[in-house]
Amino acid sequence: MHYCYLDTFIKHTEDVVNAKLSSYQKLNYNRFMWWRTHTDNNDPLSKRLPLKDRIINGDFEFSSYYWQAQSAVIVGRNKVDLSKDDHREQISKTSIDLERYRRLIADFEKEETKRMWELTDAFTKAFNLTHEEFHANLEMWKGDILGLYEWLCVSIPLSPCESRKIARKKGGKSKKK
Repeated sequence: MHYCYLDTFIKHTEDVVNAKLSSYQKLNYNRFMWWRTHTDNNDPLSKRLPLKDRIINGDFEFSSYYWQAQSAVIVGRNKVDLSKDDHREQISKTSIDLERYRRLIADFEKEETKRMWELTDAFTKAFNLTHEEFHANLEMWKGDILGLYEWLCVSIPLSPCESRKIARKKGGKSKKK
């Protein structure tokens, strides 16, 4: 039985990974960020805009780095011929792909942590919740982020700050006279 060490990193089929990557914008080669192949399609909105607009824009969606990392491992796995390549040859053939995977996973972990903090801060400010209250609601919720926002709007009143953001967007008065 022949074994490829890259098999431990592959979590999805090539078709699933390619389908996910097709929804992202392809990047031109950049020698300073050579490991990245795609980017998210949108720029994050300002924190001054209402939370619902930021959610709809996709500011808190899953990062593309995970799917790029999966693609890098699959590309490396496709380079290996198990009938001929021993462990040393596998490593020499896939070292670039493994380094790409390592850097993309590091980017993914950094980006997901940042997005989770931004999501927590946005919800706690919009609904005057503590971090613990928000995380308790988040763990209980089974749907998407927009559904959580709408559910919290019904059960908890918006903070005055978030109400002003919505009023500003609609063109209403933002200051009391």
